[in-house]
Amino acid sequence: MRSCCCRTVDPAETEYLARLLRACTVDAVRQPRRFALAMSRADNDALTLALRRKADLLLCDDRITRLAAETEGVRPLGTLGLLLRAVRRSVMSRLKPGTVLIA
Repeated sequence: MRSCCCRTVDPAETEYLARLLRACTVDAVRQPRRFALAMSRADNDALTLALRRKADLLLCDDRITRLAAETEGVRPLGTLGLLLRAVRRSVMSRLKPGTVLIA
């Protein structure tokens, strides 16, 4: 087991995340839309790809990006929402209150 974030990481969690990352691809965004001047290029690219692929969700935490996604009909999901889903689906074990995660 590897030690991470002040606790021991379950090998099943590590393997699940490794499989997930191996399945991911990186796509270049050609002619991204510009949704808001306050949005970063990365957020504009992410929302552009979400719309082109007819995605159900967009992983984002920035408020302006979340608003733009909702306006475009894409449901935003932030870090906390992602962690809650992972715990509810038993992808990730529950952390004890007060546990500090260090990236």
